[in-house]
Amino acid sequence: DVLKASGYKYDTKYLTNITFGTSVNTVTNKFISKYPTVTVNITDRNNKNKASGTIFTGDKVTISSNGNTKTLEIVIYGDTNGDGKISGIDLLNTQKHILGKTKLQNSYLKAADTNKDGKISGIDLLNMQKHVLGKLIISQN
Repeated sequence: DVLKASGYKYDTKYLTNITFGTSVNTVTNKFISKYPTVTVNITDRNNKNKASGTIFTGDKVTISSNGNTKTLEIVIYGDTNGDGKISGIDLLNTQKHILGKTKLQNSYLKAADTNKDGKISGIDLLNMQKHVLGKLIISQN
């Protein structure tokens, strides 16, 4: 299975276990290094082709092999605004979500769950704050 061989984690909708600052080429090469006949296409959140640059939450990877195609949204834990890093904006997005002022959705909601317990709470917010302050690196595993 192409997805298993990549070393990334995945479920029916999301691709995870991608570290901060990972390039589009690195992700693409993870798939094609073991399966050279596979086609990999990465698009941004606006569905525009992304041939280079850095991977962000909300990017999509489409993998085609032997007539089968699968598209997954990328999640970088802590990156709730899709810019590939954790900053005060991500803290604010998560805080507003917790307070019910706005609702994070899809990959951005999953990215807010920094401790991966299935819910968004003050712990996730604290993890992001510690990350911004350099006291913790949010695990992508």
